[in-house]
Amino acid sequence: MGWIEILLYILLLVVRGYTRTEAAHSAAAHFNVDLAELMKRLRK
Repeated sequence: MGWIEILLYILLLVVRGYTRTEAAHSAAAHFNVDLAELMKRLRK
């Protein structure tokens, strides 16, 4: 994994750590989708 992916993964863990409420959880779900798309683009 590149350092960018590692930083994004750490950021994702931090976001998940703060998402305790339903509203934030929904936002995190959208963030996860965006992150997955970003990962695909980085690998191309």
